[in-house]
Amino acid sequence: MSSGSDMQVPTVGELMTTEIVAVTSETSVGEAVSRMRDARVGAVAVVDDDELLCGIFTERDLMIRVVAAGLDAQGTRVGEVMTPHPKTVDADTPLAVVWPRINDWGFRHIPIESQGRLAGILSLRDIFRVRLWHVESRLNQELRTLQQIKSLLDLESDERAKELIQINARLSELALTDDLTGLYNHRYLKQRLQEEVSRSRRYGLALSLLFVDIDRFKEINDAFGHAAGDQVLRRLARLLRTTVGGSVLARIRRYDVVARYGGEEFALLLPITDTGAAMVVAERVRAAVEGTAVQLDGGKTVQLTVSIGVATLPDHGTDEEGLLGAADEALYLAKNAGRNRVAKALLDHHLD
Repeated sequence: MSSGSDMQVPTVGELMTTEIVAVTSETSVGEAVSRMRDARVGAVAVVDDDELLCGIFTERDLMIRVVAAGLDAQGTRVGEVMTPHPKTVDADTPLAVVWPRINDWGFRHIPIESQGRLAGILSLRDIFRVRLWHVESRLNQELRTLQQIKSLLDLESDERAKELIQINARLSELALTDDLTGLYNHRYLKQRLQEEVSRSRRYGLALSLLFVDIDRFKEINDAFGHAAGDQVLRRLARLLRTTVGGSVLARIRRYDVVARYGGEEFALLLPITDTGAAMVVAERVRAAVEGTAVQLDGGKTVQLTVSIGVATLPDHGTDEEGLLGAADEALYLAKNAGRNRVAKALLDHHLD
């Protein structure tokens, strides 16, 4: 027999029991039954002197024609109770053809012939065995198919999970990013400020905060429109997060934070940076912006300047609010001093 997806409909010759128990019509029922039990078969073939099939004696015949009739098994000959001249089937006949006939005939055992000679006996047990095998093979095939589908689903789930992780990461990034400039937003700055202040106080390290504000930004909006104002904000954002001329923002490191604080105001959070170093960075930023002209849509050009306030922990504050307040007041000092300049916070600002 073939297996799996190559299952073919078998012939009765492939399924029949070939170990035939043959008796003559003169054999006693008791002896025939004994031989059936020894061979563990449910029927015997009854043959004549020329060994040609003349009948079949089955367990069904035993129960109906012998036991039910109250006959003596030893004193009753097989020829008296057998099914004479039973229907036979050729060994090459497909089981699919024979199966309906078995139901019509009502037989449990059918003699099988090959080239006119008795070759075996096909029983319902043989048929059920192959049908069970077919069912098991089909179930195994379906199980393999289900396993393949599961593997594909698992793969799809893995890919989907990766995609969801990427989407979640992107959403998290968007939640902490300013839509217009692509810089970190006010929320992220406050989060990092809290972390860096805690680290600075724990290890006694300096932490500087710079507020950068575009000078006369309202005049740009009024003169050229809000679209031009957005162009200016995006241009300054690019300048703040890149190194201009190879040295202007050399102090901006991967762990520094560049954020849009709100409106036209930006913030630089510089861990492990004292006031002197922070002032150097601030001056470089101021000079870089002063030397940058923003080309607007329509061909007009805007020359920018910025004012910058610098505050450092622990010189100008002891916590997040103190540092923010000091940087804001330093920016106010720069604006009042004429704009386009850098100012640092007062030394005694918010000190305990």
